Amino acid sequence: MRDLVKNALVHWLYVQQGLRLRQPKRSSGLLGIRRVVFVELLGIGDAVCTLPAVTNLKAALPDCEVGFLCTQASAEVLRFSDRIDRLLVCGRHKNRMSLLDTAFIPWLDATDLCIVPSWSVKNSLCSLLVRGRLCAGYLRDPSYRGLYYNDYVVEAAGLHLNGSTVYRWNEHVVDRANRVLEALGIPTPEKVPFLPPVPLPRPCPERYALLCVGAVWEGRRWPPNRWAELAGRIQADLHLKPVLVWGPGEEEYARAMARENPSVSCGAGPGNAVQWHTSPRLTELLRLIQHADVVVAHDSGPMHISSALRRPTVGLFGPNLPEICGPRHDRAQTVCARFGCSPCLQNHCLRPQGQHCMDAITVDEVLDAVRRIT
Repeated sequence: MRDLVKNALVHWLYVQQGLRLRQPKRSSGLLGIRRVVFVELLGIGDAVCTLPAVTNLKAALPDCEVGFLCTQASAEVLRFSDRIDRLLVCGRHKNRMSLLDTAFIPWLDATDLCIVPSWSVKNSLCSLLVRGRLCAGYLRDPSYRGLYYNDYVVEAAGLHLNGSTVYRWNEHVVDRANRVLEALGIPTPEKVPFLPPVPLPRPCPERYALLCVGAVWEGRRWPPNRWAELAGRIQADLHLKPVLVWGPGEEEYARAMARENPSVSCGAGPGNAVQWHTSPRLTELLRLIQHADVVVAHDSGPMHISSALRRPTVGLFGPNLPEICGPRHDRAQTVCARFGCSPCLQNHCLRPQGQHCMDAITVDEVLDAVRRIT
């Protein structure tokens, strides 16, 4: 029943956006654009990877006011960006997407341009709420559902685009949002997400390695025993204190690591492990990332935050590829297990237990990557 409702919603959005695209086009160009809003309601990593597009837009339209419609978790990170003038938070209530704060409605009604930098049901639906004159981005491409190898066409409502622009499936996700700006005739020299240093004090006097062991997607998680071994090796070989963080609902995964390595504490507080939650303790995660000597993480939000803060970062990849979602700055390394079936972007691997792509990543490979940037 749930899939039936979801498919019906996707079809309805496709029709609604199609009707929107038939509206008369204004002359090409961005003269008169004074207020722009980005709509990105996917994960923290997707929001962070949209920051280069925000920077490029501000460079092209310096007097433009930029808003960013996002989730509460993304807002906790994006509030440190000096390129975003207003954050519009679409929070959650009882595990359901809550309505947008009514105080934001007048601001959205006065928006001149809405940019949808990635396709999703939530992004497409919220873009319909922005009743501005113009809208550009990935407005009605439902091919993401269940399929990975797809290209995405940039479309616009009420505005002539600068030729046909397509985002290829094997391009980096940063380029996804930049393609929308290119279709609008805006140069996109910035390709690397950036967040200014977070003004938060150092959490402890020791030098430490931050191990972000959690991932929302189960298929992207490295086995707990490897994390436990890596923590011990980092402490013994590199003389760095291992600090482990994990997300909501991942407590059992963290305890499995503690069982593998008794020296790893798995309680919140001053021990070797620090538990973090989306709200309000995401600020604590930012503080830990900001002052870490090195950050090791799955393909997840913490990896993208660390990359944007320009911290030494090691990303672990399996179901996805670093060419698509990896950190781009020069103090980053990636370790990737390339199987014939990757990238699959599947949450649950169909291979037998112990033969997953993440299982193929060894502790020695990760430790070598850490040594190269510390």
